Amino acid sequence: MNRKGIVFILVIVMFVFVAQSISEGSESKIYWTDSAAGKIQCANLDGSNVQDLVTGLIGPNSIALDAAGSKMYWISYSPLKQRKSIFRANLNGTNVEHLISASNPEYLALDSGRSKIYWADSDTQKIQCVDLDGSNEKDLITDLGRCYGLTLDIGHGKIHWIGGPGNGHFYFRSANLDGSNIEETWGGSGSVPTALALDVVARKRYWTRGQYIGWSNLDGSHERGFGSNAPQSLALDIGARKVYWTEPILKEIRRSDLDGSNVEVLVTGLSKPFGLALGISLQLQPSTEPVVSVTPPTEPTVSVTPPTEPVISNTPLIDATDLHLTEHTGDVRCVAYSPWGVVLASGGTDDTLRLWRTSTGEHLNTYKHGGDVNSVAFTPDDTYIATGSDDGKLRVYKWSAAADTWKSSQTFNIPGGALSNNVKSVAFSYDNMMLACGTSGKRVLIWDYDSAQAKWVYRETLNGHTGAVNSVAFSPAGVVLASASDDDTVRLWRARTGEHLATLEEHTADVNSVAFSRSDAFLASGSDDDTVILWQWNVAADTWVHHRTLDRHTDDVRSVAFNPGGTVLLSGSADKTIGVWDGRTGAYKSLLTKHTDAVNSVAFAFQGNVLASGSDDGTVRQLAHTESTAIANRGIGLTVPSDLVTEVAFGSGTTYFVLNAQFPTLTGISAADVIYKKCKIQIDLPDGTQYFMFPIKTVAERIAEANEEATWDLTVDLVTAGVGIVPIAGDTAAAIVSVGYSGYKYFQTLLEISKALSDPEIQLTNNAETSGSPNIRSRFLLMIQKPVTGIKVTVGLDYQLKSEARELWFDPIRTVSYEGMWNLTDGTLAAPNAHSMSLADYPPFQELPLEVQEFLLRHFGEPMSIGDWKIPAVTSLLPNYPNPFNPETWIPYQLSEPADVTLTLYDITGRVVRHLDLGHQHAGMYQNRSRAAYWDGRNTQGEPVASGVYFYTLKAGDFTATRKMLIRK
Repeated sequence: MNRKGIVFILVIVMFVFVAQSISEGSESKIYWTDSAAGKIQCANLDGSNVQDLVTGLIGPNSIALDAAGSKMYWISYSPLKQRKSIFRANLNGTNVEHLISASNPEYLALDSGRSKIYWADSDTQKIQCVDLDGSNEKDLITDLGRCYGLTLDIGHGKIHWIGGPGNGHFYFRSANLDGSNIEETWGGSGSVPTALALDVVARKRYWTRGQYIGWSNLDGSHERGFGSNAPQSLALDIGARKVYWTEPILKEIRRSDLDGSNVEVLVTGLSKPFGLALGISLQLQPSTEPVVSVTPPTEPTVSVTPPTEPVISNTPLIDATDLHLTEHTGDVRCVAYSPWGVVLASGGTDDTLRLWRTSTGEHLNTYKHGGDVNSVAFTPDDTYIATGSDDGKLRVYKWSAAADTWKSSQTFNIPGGALSNNVKSVAFSYDNMMLACGTSGKRVLIWDYDSAQAKWVYRETLNGHTGAVNSVAFSPAGVVLASASDDDTVRLWRARTGEHLATLEEHTADVNSVAFSRSDAFLASGSDDDTVILWQWNVAADTWVHHRTLDRHTDDVRSVAFNPGGTVLLSGSADKTIGVWDGRTGAYKSLLTKHTDAVNSVAFAFQGNVLASGSDDGTVRQLAHTESTAIANRGIGLTVPSDLVTEVAFGSGTTYFVLNAQFPTLTGISAADVIYKKCKIQIDLPDGTQYFMFPIKTVAERIAEANEEATWDLTVDLVTAGVGIVPIAGDTAAAIVSVGYSGYKYFQTLLEISKALSDPEIQLTNNAETSGSPNIRSRFLLMIQKPVTGIKVTVGLDYQLKSEARELWFDPIRTVSYEGMWNLTDGTLAAPNAHSMSLADYPPFQELPLEVQEFLLRHFGEPMSIGDWKIPAVTSLLPNYPNPFNPETWIPYQLSEPADVTLTLYDITGRVVRHLDLGHQHAGMYQNRSRAAYWDGRNTQGEPVASGVYFYTLKAGDFTATRKMLIRK
């Protein structure tokens, strides 16, 4: 197992240990301080059975639990010491003890395993620690500035806190538990956070800020959250996936799921609930399943299941048709599709918002406004519609099942109103939690969604533009908000903090529209200078940089929009045309001439094969395509390669073969007219059959590709996709090496989860636009845990015909498939005759990485033939490397026969420092870093050991040997 895997498992083990300790030390309770009532109280996790534990306190605030020791710790004012102090008592409130006084301690946190209390002192600007009994006080971090929240990650040995200079700016930082190695992840400005908590399993940070509870990855990426009233403190129940928080203004304690859904009010009628801690009886047991570290996706999770309430959303999109809607009595300023593409919205200078059915053009509803309707947007979950108009109001409509449409929900009067603040643009974030609008008053305003009240709550105003804000757009990850203005610029802001990130200034006239591609890689802006600028994200510059100027239009560009795949960019112009461009390169494709006057707005439907436009000619146009998949009468078919299945062999009760994944050949049509897009190969095994699958690459290929940037992410993607479901997008080799690069870890996971998964499935994607069958070929070794004489193979092919390109903006995708039985015993369909051999002697198996071979020989259940395996003549313990070392080293050894292996480390006095149980090991060489024993320089308590001489003893069966090592710091 690699080092990352070891660290992650240690984190989970620590979490299980802590959970079990809590189980032994307390019942499942919420504990909190009430600073106004001078109490510490507790209740059941559902808010029932509220009890007073400690009373008569003065201003108690932070609280923490030592469940293993059945103690609670808190901060409150001590009349005797005449300053704030740290106290403790039993969990039932008895035996109150004064531990230590400080200047102004805040944000208490405990490391029960190391018997330490941590806190921040806002007066001395330090983070300090002390033993649980109040002795050995130490300064860990000085020159702290203000501290707004502090918590510990015991498993990774880290302190995390929120700090800042106290002028409205803040940052998130971390350090080792001893105060060393201070790191800053990210920061912001505006209202400062007031609490901090960690999800140590998912590696996420949670905090409270203003009227908001937010979370992100530890590096600040993928920020999301939900609205609340004025949350003060929060605590996480990771096992139940719940977050708890205090609401001092509402005098309540609440909880919800970690994503902010299912909000519950637990305790009411309090005076001023402040600090919060959980004592949770999880009754966790160590998992029998391997731990898989899943890297968060690069995009926020957005539900793609249509809501069940709207009847109109039940109409399949495939029924959408070309439409020419003429009911507006003025210019059409805006168009937008509902998330599933079944409803089209349009607004204009006739002061109305209108809804249409995309399948028929049926008019569904009209909403009257007090001025021109300039912008319309749907939430990605189809629940809300927002509009902005020249009457100075932002309106929100909510879906009503009873009315079978959206009904008026909220109306916001923008300060200044129609005199100086017409609403020019509106946008929702992809997680449905933020709403932004741009105004003629040069401002961007932001609202957060309060799920408890089911309404939108104003958060802040972003100032900086010197002209009207014509367009706003959230990045798909929800981290960045872009705004386009009459001041000729596009400004970029951090959506959750309002921090100004960058200003893009290359347009020479008003910027009317801005849009992100779905991948976050590109940003487009359209301007009165008659151009579209395509901006590309640049990692080195940490911003979007000029990629290409698109200049085919002859008048103002009023709207831009990407298709969902980011491959097509549309631009609507006052020259009466719609520009069609390559969304990645900016290459010109065509101009669509459907309108007789200026095109003000363009939009793609969610599926990307339907587009709409609104114009000063008073009409809405929809261009749609419906392509039947019934192609049997066309005489088109597939020829499956004769070497799709090769090298069949049978072991002792097992079956092996090589699947040569490749594109089939399309027949019955001119090869020059066909572009191969995607191929899916499925193997239908007998019910209940367990199997393993692994890609075969040569050593040279693995070495050449091992340094690919996306290797780890691709490995995680393949693991989480499941056994046999191995998507290979674009460059097949890159995906294959990603599995081989971490093959041991991948197969350790594969062994445990393969039993309940579906049949093997492989997908190949061709990104080239050339005609003919692509030369993409990959070999996979399949090992089936029973004798199998035949398998059913299904091959599906998606393709395009050059002759069927429609309107030059998208090409229809066709699908054709093949099904056939492959007889593995007699070579039917050109599979070679089977041979009888053990797995170790099977030539394709010998092409796998050595660590994968070793793992499969150990676990696959075949009689082991040592073949080319090098078995040492004697068992021996080898010198560690590096030596001297700081802080980690590897200890190699070799076994002449299988044995239970342990490694014990001693200091120079002979005291045991660490004991490593390496388990039962097969005979072989354990010398490289992926196989040798590993020591991180820490003792049994997880603390770094001091410099000096240490000894290590290996025991393997009857063999014992000892060597010396040196830590030098």
